[in-house]
Amino acid sequence: MRATILGLVSLLTIAGCATALPLTPTPDIPAMVTAAVQAALPTAAPEPAPTLYPSSTPYPTYTLYPTSTPYPPRSPSRAPVPTGVPTALPPPPTAAPAPTITAIPAPTLAPTLPEVIRSVRPAVVRLNTSKGTGSGFIFEVGSDSSALVFTNKHVVSNSRYVDVTVNDSKTYQAKVLGVDATRDLAVLKICCGAFQVLTFMDAAKLEAGTEVIAMGYPLGLPGNATVTKGIISTVKYHIGDERWIIQIDAPINPGNSGGPLLSLDGQVVGINTFRIDAAKSGRAAEGLGFAVSEQTVRRYLPVLK
Repeated sequence: MRATILGLVSLLTIAGCATALPLTPTPDIPAMVTAAVQAALPTAAPEPAPTLYPSSTPYPTYTLYPTSTPYPPRSPSRAPVPTGVPTALPPPPTAAPAPTITAIPAPTLAPTLPEVIRSVRPAVVRLNTSKGTGSGFIFEVGSDSSALVFTNKHVVSNSRYVDVTVNDSKTYQAKVLGVDATRDLAVLKICCGAFQVLTFMDAAKLEAGTEVIAMGYPLGLPGNATVTKGIISTVKYHIGDERWIIQIDAPINPGNSGGPLLSLDGQVVGINTFRIDAAKSGRAAEGLGFAVSEQTVRRYLPVLK
C-alpha cells in the first residue's frame, strides 16, 4: 500500500513538471492523499446493531405463585422422628406382680361299693319279734339320744315285743309309734345311744336301669347284714295300695322286709317290702322284688311319727 501511494506521488510530480498547465486552483493535496489512503484501505464490515425489544413489547414474565395460593402439597413422607429430650420423663415401669398360684384341688373320687356298704352298715338294724325276724334302718336321731327306725308294718304287727339290734352289737327294746296297714309301713323308737342315720334320695328321678343295692337280714341268718345288687326294672304306682312301687331284680327274701333299698352312693330310695315267687296260675317266677318308693314313705312319714 505504501508503494502505491509513493507511485501516485511520483506520477503527479512528473506530470507537473513536463506539461505547463493553465493556472488552476491549487488542489488540496493532503486531502487527496488522505482520500486515496482511505480508498486503498480495506473496508471493515459494519457490526450489526444489537436487537432490542421495542418499547411496545414487554419483557417476558415468569409465572409465580400468588401469595394467596399455598404451595402444592408434597408427596406424603415418613413422619419425622421426634428428637430432643421430652420435658417430662415417663414414670419408671412398675414391676409385674408375682402370679398368684392357686392350688388345684385333687379330683374327688366316687366311693367304691365296699366303702359305701361300710359307711351305711351302722344304720341298718335287725328286728327280732315274737313272730319272727325282719330288717329296718335308722333315719332320725333325737336330742335325747333316741332314734327312729323305719320298717314294714307286717314285720311288727301283732307282736308282743320288738327288739332292735344296732350294728350287730347292741340290742334295744323298741316302741311302735305308728303303722300304716294300707302302705305296709311302720315307725319304731329306740333309746338311748350313739346312732347313725341314713338319708333319703328323691326317688322321682329314678328310672329303669338304675343300679341299686338291697341290705337286710334274710331268713334271720346270724352275722352282719347281707347285700345284694341289681337294677331297677320299673317304677309304677299301685292304685289299690295307694303307693309308689319300685320293682328290682336284686334278690330279696323273707327277713329282708323293712330293710333299705339304696342308691350306689348310700341314699335310701325305698323300703324292701315283698317279692312274687309265682304267678296266679302257679307258674314259678324269679327276680321279682318290690320296694315301697321314697315318694310314698316321706309323704306319710309325719303321720307315722
